[in-house]
Amino acid sequence: VTRASNEIQKRQLERRLPNPPKTPKHFSLEEGLRRIQNINTTKIPTMQDLADVIMMLSMRPAEVATLCIIHYEPGESNPPEWFKPGYS
Repeated sequence: VTRASNEIQKRQLERRLPNPPKTPKHFSLEEGLRRIQNINTTKIPTMQDLADVIMMLSMRPAEVATLCIIHYEPGESNPPEWFKPGYS
């Protein structure tokens, strides 16, 4: 029974490999990185922001190397200790 099941799974996999399903553009790595780079950290995050951060955390290190979050404005009264003005 197990051997027959494995053969069926193998045939189904071989049938799907030449024609993998297309990923919608909204879920592509480039779109996700664009959305992550434009997250406004001064506001409460939306569900989409949280989903994008989860996607970022699951990326491979080679993909993270190109990530650059370009918008960060700390509170003027009490900036974080690690924040350096003018550093980008």
